[in-house]
Amino acid sequence: MKRVLKSVVIVLLLLVVTSCTKDTNGAENNLRGIWEQVKVVDDQTNTLQLVFGKKNTGFEINKVEFGTGEITSSASPFSWKIENDTIEVNGTTKDTYQFNLNNELVLDDAEDVVLSKISNDYSKYYGKE
Repeated sequence: MKRVLKSVVIVLLLLVVTSCTKDTNGAENNLRGIWEQVKVVDDQTNTLQLVFGKKNTGFEINKVEFGTGEITSSASPFSWKIENDTIEVNGTTKDTYQFNLNNELVLDDAEDVVLSKISNDYSKYYGKE
């Protein structure tokens, strides 16, 4: 009887662990890649890119192109995690994002920050896995 009970407990634990892992891995795999928002304001183009890479690391890249042709850009590293359908990004600031119905990332604090996935390939920033 003890042997049967142990076997049932082990099987249940394996089912719980593997079901949770698949959900998290699926969301992480969907998130990994390059997300972008481009806004044109007056004579200036602002581009925000979030690169979600391996080992829960990433980069935020901000680029501003002025009408004069001058370009400025900056890149800052961040870490990220997914909990309960919320993506938490910890870099120079702590931001949280949600997926909307169009599978875009929306910044919780600013509904006008909406990023679309432009590529699954982040190897330009990390190299091949």
